[in-house]
Amino acid sequence: MKTKKLFSVLVVLAFVVTIMFAAQNVTAQSDGITLTTSNTTDTITIDGEKLESAWDDAEALVIPSIDGSGVDVVLRALTDDTHVYIFAAWNDSTMDNTRKGWAYNGTHWDNVGGNEDRISFAWSLGADIVCGHDPGTADAMLFDIWHWKASRTAVGGWADDKFWDGSGRHADSKTAGGYSDNSVVAQAENSSVITAALGNSTTVAAFSDADRPFWDNSGTEITWVGGVNSTAVGDFINGYKSVLPTGSRGDVVTESVHNGTAWNVEFKRALDTGNTDDDVTFSAGSSTPFYVAVHNNSGDDSHFKAGGAVPSTFQLSIPADSTPTTTTTPSTTPTGLDQTLLIGAAVVGILVVVIAIVIVRRR
Repeated sequence: MKTKKLFSVLVVLAFVVTIMFAAQNVTAQSDGITLTTSNTTDTITIDGEKLESAWDDAEALVIPSIDGSGVDVVLRALTDDTHVYIFAAWNDSTMDNTRKGWAYNGTHWDNVGGNEDRISFAWSLGADIVCGHDPGTADAMLFDIWHWKASRTAVGGWADDKFWDGSGRHADSKTAGGYSDNSVVAQAENSSVITAALGNSTTVAAFSDADRPFWDNSGTEITWVGGVNSTAVGDFINGYKSVLPTGSRGDVVTESVHNGTAWNVEFKRALDTGNTDDDVTFSAGSSTPFYVAVHNNSGDDSHFKAGGAVPSTFQLSIPADSTPTTTTTPSTTPTGLDQTLLIGAAVVGILVVVIAIVIVRRR
């Protein structure tokens, strides 16, 4: 009888040990609606890389195939005492960031046109509809908008902070910065400047192949004489000069990386910007409704909304009990089950069972 009891105990122990090992690297998955923040005291570097191990502990909200596009978006969120951080990743095999960009063909500059990839968040400030297709009344249409754009804002490391109300979409206030058309024609203060820069008539259209970029990629004005630049520049120049705005429009700091198959964009914003008229305030114990849309090299009218024609509503939840946990070792371990740990757990479980069987047989 004692031998049978010992055998039973060992079998139960093997099961428990297996579960404990397997659970060590399981990242909690969202319910498909709620993006729950994880609090940390780590210093989060905004680099688009998600290297801090605090991100491994953050619950993942997976939004599959937005609007039937085949684009899956994965969101994670962190908070500290002052800021909220959101990491967004979505599959996109092409890096589209050439909107109004300039390419040198060996003899002259051509404007390549194009569009840009984007992701946008609409945070409810009391609204119950989304996207401006049916603005309704001002009370029914009030959103704080974060609009990241691969050409216009990514270069400067920010997301366009805007708001929607019953009359449409508006930019938050700023005192300086933002994005500006990188075009000699667009930036010229008078026709003589255009003539000197381009060496031709003043009828040149902005961003046409007869136009030229006004700044290089470092934001330095290019010197043009008779249509030829005397400043060394590369083979491609951005279509915009982008500088983080000062004021409410520049509240959302970002950094982005395209890894060949997907975009990774890291967002940082103060929990409370002090701009209560057009910015959502986050706090411990709060739950904020939001919407998500992605733009695959497309404009405002051709984006993909999570949920399609009837957009899905998600929630950013910040737990009331948000005691920070410090995790300082960088890690790049994928979210979810660690296969090495699972194999190790299985081996341990099998060994315990084998030992139990050997003991029983010897007795």
